[in-house]
Amino acid sequence: MTLLSRRTARVTFMSVALVAITACGGGSTQPPTPAYSIGGTVSGINAGQSVVLQNNGGDDLTVSVNGAFTFPTRVIVGAAYAVTISSVSGTTCTVTGDSGTVSANVRVVAVVCVGDSTAPSSPADYTVGGRVSGLVGQGLELEIVNPANTAHHAVVLRTISISGNGIYRTGRAPDGYGVFVRQQPHSPTQQCVVRNNLGSFLFGPMKTDVTDADVTCGEVAYTTDSAGGTILTFSVDAISGTLAPVGSPITVDGSPYATAITPDKKYLYAGDRNSNQISVFAVDGGNGTLTPVPGSSIAAGKRPQALSVYAAVTVGYGPPVVSFFLYVANADSDDLSAYQVDRTTGIPAPLSPASYAIGTSPSATAVHPHGPFLYAANTGGSKHLSAFMIDSYTGGLTPVTGSPYATDSGLGSLAFGVDGKYLYASGTSSNAAAIYAFSVDPDSGALLGVTGSPYSLSSCDYIRTDQSGNYLYAIAGTNLLAYMIDPNTGALAPLPGFPIAIGADSHSISIDPTNQFLYVRNGADGTIAGFELDSATGTLTLMSNSPFAVGVSADFVATY
Repeated sequence: MTLLSRRTARVTFMSVALVAITACGGGSTQPPTPAYSIGGTVSGINAGQSVVLQNNGGDDLTVSVNGAFTFPTRVIVGAAYAVTISSVSGTTCTVTGDSGTVSANVRVVAVVCVGDSTAPSSPADYTVGGRVSGLVGQGLELEIVNPANTAHHAVVLRTISISGNGIYRTGRAPDGYGVFVRQQPHSPTQQCVVRNNLGSFLFGPMKTDVTDADVTCGEVAYTTDSAGGTILTFSVDAISGTLAPVGSPITVDGSPYATAITPDKKYLYAGDRNSNQISVFAVDGGNGTLTPVPGSSIAAGKRPQALSVYAAVTVGYGPPVVSFFLYVANADSDDLSAYQVDRTTGIPAPLSPASYAIGTSPSATAVHPHGPFLYAANTGGSKHLSAFMIDSYTGGLTPVTGSPYATDSGLGSLAFGVDGKYLYASGTSSNAAAIYAFSVDPDSGALLGVTGSPYSLSSCDYIRTDQSGNYLYAIAGTNLLAYMIDPNTGALAPLPGFPIAIGADSHSISIDPTNQFLYVRNGADGTIAGFELDSATGTLTLMSNSPFAVGVSADFVATY
């Protein structure tokens, strides 16, 4: 055999050997999917205190000392993790950095605990907590109270400082709970509300830890597009007021116009003027997007035009009871529909009686910020303002003595000033356009004309007061006007720097809950003009990136 043939034989043998080894291995093998640990740090735990953490609803981990922690079970790459506080002992805790998608070892979960002398001391006691979302400001504080004792008044148990989004959990007394915002965030200013904030462990079926007292922060704007049959959702930047689209437009069966929201921002209602129905939507606490509530197209009167929600708090034997009532003005059936809202499902059920006659072509409704009073305005021939007292137990309406109050013009919109001391109405008739001003009796809800009222204008399409009630803004044709409200008399005085040109088809003004931003819709252009509002002077500055495109027909804008 030559040298060449020997080398060839060796190569052939090695190739056969390699094939044999591959065949014995059963084919190529895949490397295992990487899995990573989930953990972070715990701080603030004192001797005798502990917190039980869970990841994705399980993998319980009890932590009783400060420092780093790691869950015993790893999570594969690409999977989600969600750390929650299952229970606490002798402490109040919050967790941030609590959720995400795994791509490496997670070490960002931060559990911060504070000693709690009133934490549960027996198995009959339950913890209270929920999720915080939308928080970008600083200084948010919650107040935990016991709302039900023998004296029928709330007893403050503890306060909690919240530094970021995530889960909070706290101990409580054994009979009932209430969670309230003690201090709103600042830098930037935000408005937070608590959902499912009241409950009892002594009255009713609930005998378990509370995990849904969620805190929702930040503002969301909604616009209705009646031509397209949609509702659009926009986030409101807490610093600049810029509107940014969130999610896809929600299709509505009809022609949506006005909207209203429950005080806990759980449910949004829209009047559909073509289908004569009220549509109900669940509001996402994180980004404000809307989800239609199944079976929630509620019959209303003809052409529902305006909506208002009243929150009633009643006290009896046991904790306070919060009820929501919805009132809808129907422009073509000349009446007001009344409903009680199921706080679990958001669906309104008609009251008995289910409707009230209020004159021709009702156009606007407004619930007093403090008293149990509802006001309804008419654009039609009756030209008056109706006032009702609301029964806090049943939601029923009783006309206020002296109601209705006659005016020289059909009325288009309503707004309260100076913490509800005054009520203003826009007179929309072409030959009698004006702003009507009334003082409100705090006990009866009766109205009395303010000296100097009405304030005549060339036109008056819509009015809105700022959140402090110190300034009133009015759309008059293509201009935006502004007035200072006298806190002692309710009289209006024009503000310098106005009018401001806003477009040929402007209607509907909204001011965000923090009183920093004002928005005006322009229906023809399908845009919203945004202004920064100086709450000290009432002056407006156009936002640098205004106007914002919002749809084919921007009919109504509301910021919640």
